[in-house]
Amino acid sequence: MRIGVAGKKIAVLLLSFCLMLSIVGTAAAATDSAGANQKPVGADVVGHWSEKVMKEWADKGYIKGFRDGSLKPDQTVTRAEFASFVNRAYAYSEEAGIAFKDVSSTAWYYADVAKAQAAGYINGYQDQTFKPNKTITRVEAAIMISRIGKLKQAAGAGALKDTAGISSQGRAAIAAVIADGLMSASGGKFRPHDGLTRAEAVTVIDRIVAKSAVKQPVYEATYDKAGVYGSKSQTTTVKGSVAVTAGGVTLNNMVIEGDLLLAESIGEGDVYLNQVTVKGKTTINGGGKNSIHLQDSVVLTVIVNKKDGSIRIVAEGSTTVEEITLQSGARLVESNLTGSGFGDLVLSQAIPANANVELSGRFETVDVIATSLNINLESGAIAELLVGQSAGNTNLEIGNGADVASLVLNAIAKVTGQGSIGTATINASGATIAQTPGRVVVADNVEATVNGRTAATTGTNSNTGSSSSGSNGGGSPTVYGFAGTIIDAQGNPVAGAKIKFRRGVNNETGDVVATAETNERGYYVVQVAPGVYLGEIIKEGYLTTFVVGVSLSAGGYNPGQDATAVTIPKSGEIRIVLVWGENPRDEDSHLLGPTPAGSGFHTWYGDKVHRYNGEVYADLDIDDVTSYGPETTTIRQRVNGTYQFYVHHFSGISTLRQSNARVEVYVGSETTPSATYAIPTGEGTEIYWNVFEMTIDGASVTFAEKNEMTNTPPTPKYAEAISKTPQPGDIYYENNSGAQDVLRVKNLSAGDVVYADVGEYRHTSYTVAEGETAAEFDPMDFGEKASTIRISVKSVNKEISPVLYYDISSEANYAAEQANKFVDFTLDAYTSVTDTVYLQANGALGSKTDFTIKSITPLVSVTDATYLEVTGEGNGYLKLNNYNTTGSDLQYEVEIEVSVSGKNKTTKTVSVTIPTVESALEDMLLFAGSRQATVNNAALAAKIADAESVQSNPASTGQEYIDALTELIAAYRAAAQIGG
Repeated sequence: MRIGVAGKKIAVLLLSFCLMLSIVGTAAAATDSAGANQKPVGADVVGHWSEKVMKEWADKGYIKGFRDGSLKPDQTVTRAEFASFVNRAYAYSEEAGIAFKDVSSTAWYYADVAKAQAAGYINGYQDQTFKPNKTITRVEAAIMISRIGKLKQAAGAGALKDTAGISSQGRAAIAAVIADGLMSASGGKFRPHDGLTRAEAVTVIDRIVAKSAVKQPVYEATYDKAGVYGSKSQTTTVKGSVAVTAGGVTLNNMVIEGDLLLAESIGEGDVYLNQVTVKGKTTINGGGKNSIHLQDSVVLTVIVNKKDGSIRIVAEGSTTVEEITLQSGARLVESNLTGSGFGDLVLSQAIPANANVELSGRFETVDVIATSLNINLESGAIAELLVGQSAGNTNLEIGNGADVASLVLNAIAKVTGQGSIGTATINASGATIAQTPGRVVVADNVEATVNGRTAATTGTNSNTGSSSSGSNGGGSPTVYGFAGTIIDAQGNPVAGAKIKFRRGVNNETGDVVATAETNERGYYVVQVAPGVYLGEIIKEGYLTTFVVGVSLSAGGYNPGQDATAVTIPKSGEIRIVLVWGENPRDEDSHLLGPTPAGSGFHTWYGDKVHRYNGEVYADLDIDDVTSYGPETTTIRQRVNGTYQFYVHHFSGISTLRQSNARVEVYVGSETTPSATYAIPTGEGTEIYWNVFEMTIDGASVTFAEKNEMTNTPPTPKYAEAISKTPQPGDIYYENNSGAQDVLRVKNLSAGDVVYADVGEYRHTSYTVAEGETAAEFDPMDFGEKASTIRISVKSVNKEISPVLYYDISSEANYAAEQANKFVDFTLDAYTSVTDTVYLQANGALGSKTDFTIKSITPLVSVTDATYLEVTGEGNGYLKLNNYNTTGSDLQYEVEIEVSVSGKNKTTKTVSVTIPTVESALEDMLLFAGSRQATVNNAALAAKIADAESVQSNPASTGQEYIDALTELIAAYRAAAQIGG
């Protein structure tokens, strides 16, 4: 089939898939959960070789049963699921910043991938993806396990019959896991490319945990069956930690000296704590909408992480909860309360976007750190609600009769409802408040709306926006502080750096109130009272730089307080360091100077490196875009002449003059700056700060202070005479058959012309038109074999750029690369019977790429129904004929024949999974429910209710599930006006 016919449909499908990804991911996290009324967990592992370890893991809550109570030991595991297994077994909690293109911050596995990155056992792929939903292969698992256990090298992989084509890293990992008895190679074969099953994954992780002597949580008591435990008349003291792993459990009159875990395996069941005191940490991972009940209990620290957010926690009677941190959506309710109830609440950054948090009660402080939350104060009051700078797009509804005494908005938020607000402090433009607060405080240069009008400060009092600590009311004190990672300009961790913290964001010389030292991963943690601190980073070989840390009033360690340390320049180098305050968020460094040829260069975020004859002469080596800096520009090789340095207000609120910006210049390997410049203050709104000029004449370096605020950058003293060399990422090509090859170069400027030397022939592109950024060529011929072409650019009034040498695959290899773009996929819940199912491709296919489906084969015997069939023009599509009522996911192997210009035919086999109708209905309910508030359609609401009724009835038949799913999809499509 010609891709030109179906290209738009594939694009539409990819968009639909992206829209569904977070819903499917969240559903995947919930699919395994088992409620209190479900079948016994693990019936299907009885007699299986993995029975013992699978049941042990289920009891510990490391794995979860599916809806029917099964553990499915022979089902394969995805890369994300494997990471979640490892993280639970090792109790990993530290999360690293991740930038995988295919790991959305809203996906259920985001936190697990972040933990895996922090633990150092994943790297991802070269294309900056992690492929979370890809089945993990045995060799990939071996590599991860060898990293986790830091296994020693061993010999023997080369003797196996099926490892010849494996990378050296993979062969080393295979040899190590076999030598340590963690995995086996039956019959001399390791089966490196086979998918790892759940049983195999659990077994190998359990073995490495045992080998690593990891300290696992030890529970003095585990309550794994519904029932009432403890006497109402006599107190039971547990000298350790307690785990509740089943719904329908009531704990009476207990003092728990350690921690309390309400495990994920509780599912949607209820748990009652009556007169229970927990002296350690309480973790709530399970429980339903009706709910976790705390009656006359004292709980110091609570962490809530129910994957789908459908959990209700009720504080009743004399209950006291000192502090509670949500890592998921939840509903917190105070009912018939005589105690202090919920104290301080933190809505952490781990909460998925668009999650719902519902509150009913009186709260001391609420710190909002997560982004895009929907918060509903149904009733009661909040003494202080603080929306942090990272918590953009917060939606806060204050119900009729509810009250927020102090509201501080440090990020864009929308506040609605009939409730009242005492004082509203607005520090972020774009915020809207529907009510009229008793007093409004608006920061300078902030534009916001209050009661439909432009906001202005009212009254005389001001609010700094800092949280108060609240009362602890006895018991263990609340822990306050923050943590972060220190890296260098190359992104490597800086270990052994000492950090001296002083209170106040600009306090560089005051009393040191705390110190910390980074570990081998550059990670530090510090315990300090709530407030903002400036940390002085000290390490031999580095300039003194600073990190800003915020300790939240709600307690706990506030993560992500990161910084970049700056190395001391070499003797012949000159380093320019820019630092500034919280706002504007992004200030940019610009350096102008001479080249050895007498022309000029300009380093900035759009062109960070200046090279001459292939050597680096100057570069913007640290580019900070999230406040404070440092941002550094380094002259690597000196050229006589005059250099100019200026700063641009690129983005963010406030003005340059209010940013407290400072520039320091270090000449050679000195640790004291040779020149220091502070930005002029005042009321101006100029966007450029022309800082200084520097003249180099041999060994002499002299400075001329400019210190001018302007709205235009300074005029360069030297013309930039050399065109910019294109980068490999700017090149797109197709090696089709004959003279049909395509070449395109992007990220250019109007007037640019590109030259492509193919063999002895030079091709010239069309001139880049005004408003365009890409250069197009007439069709050319790269040749049948692999080759290297030479690409250069000629800009207006500039010399031709240095050459980029770019490798072109042979026609056969290019065809194979096109085939490999097709990927495994699972039908989404939105797919209805008779719908066309389009193949999934990782990226667009070439203009001359054709494909056809040669065969489709079920991986298990399917005799009673035909679920998928080939259809469409040129056999290019699939069609869903029946919903899957077998009780297990169905997998088909689809054989695709790919060709380019009708030649170099290549076969690619992908797996297509049809989920069960029960799973599809569950996922579709999540999707439809999340959209109902937007479409607000009565017919859709009715079908949601019908589907939920079918889902909640254990006696529902497969046909009833089919009818419910069909009608729900039709109702959604009608409501959203997207048709069939």
